[in-house]
Formats: sequence, structure tokens, C-alpha cells
Amino acid sequence: MSLTSEQKALLKELDLPTNFKNLSTDDRLAIDDAIGEELIENGIDEATDAPNARGRLCESILEALED
Repeated sequence: MSLTSEQKALLKELDLPTNFKNLSTDDRLAIDDAIGEELIENGIDEATDAPNARGRLCESILEALED
């Protein structure tokens, strides 16, 4: 799966790789951890406990990482 420009921008903002091809297991785990933390810290709408736009972006990155 190809990453969108929004996904790449968030990865760059978090100083993470923007190309998921040929990642080591350690790299995948590091991305998963960083994006999961970002989702928890900034991706949840406190009023509804549902993902906000940033949270949905984090979720899409995690899905792309699985592919």
C-alpha cells in the first residue's frame, strides 16, 4: 500500500521512515510504538472518546504498516 501525502507528513513530523518497503522488524515495531503513542496522546477526541482526524490518520498508518 502506498502512503498518502498526509500519512508521510505525519511520519516526517515524528521523525519516522516514510517508506515501508524493506523495513526490519525493529523498525516496524518502532513505528508501531510511535504511532500508537501519538494516537493515544493526540488522536482521541476527549468529548467522545472516538478517534479525531489525527487519530484516524494514525490508524491508517498502522493499517499500512501491516500490509
